[in-house]
Amino acid sequence: MTTEFLKECMADALIKLLEVKPIEKITVQEIVACAEVGRTTWFRCFASKRDALVFKLEKLWVQWTVKNQLLEWDWEQGLAEGLVLYYDCFYQNKELFLTLYAGGLSGVVFEACNHVMVKNSSEGEESEKYPARFYAGAIFGVIDEWIRGRFRDTPQELAAKTAPLFTESPHSKTKGMFPPGLLL
Repeated sequence: MTTEFLKECMADALIKLLEVKPIEKITVQEIVACAEVGRTTWFRCFASKRDALVFKLEKLWVQWTVKNQLLEWDWEQGLAEGLVLYYDCFYQNKELFLTLYAGGLSGVVFEACNHVMVKNSSEGEESEKYPARFYAGAIFGVIDEWIRGRFRDTPQELAAKTAPLFTESPHSKTKGMFPPGLLL
C-alpha cells in the first residue's frame, strides 16, 4: 500500500474517532487499530494528530480542485461560479467540518488553508509569503463564519455575498481585495 493511502486511512480513522471522543482522549493505539495499520506506520507518517487532520484537509482540497478544474478556471470571467465550486467543497463535506469544530479544532482548518495557499503562491517565493498568509487569513475568516453558522447559507448564497470582496475594495473602487488564483 502507498504511504498516501495509509496516511488517508489513518486520518479517516482519527476523524471517525472524533465523532465520539475529544481529540485529547484519542490514543495513537486507537487510531492505528481503527485504520488497521501498525504504530510504526503512524509515527513514520505523522508527528501529531493535528498533522493527520491537516493532511486530510489538504488532500481533500487538492482532490476537489483537480476534480472541478479550478486551477484552469477563468476567475475573471466566472468569479461567482468559481466561488460556488470552491465553497461547495466545504458544503459537500460539512459533516467533517462540523465534527472538527465540535471538537474545538477550527485551528486545523486555518492551518490547512495556510498550507494550501502558501504552496500555491508563486512556488513559495519569499515576496509572496506575506500576501498569501494575509489572503489565507481572510478567506479562512469567511469559511470560519460559515462553519460556525452551521452552513446557514448555500454555496451560491455565500458566493453572492463574497464575490464583491474580490472585485470591489472597501478602500478603493479601482482594485479588488483578493487575487482569486490564491483560493487554490
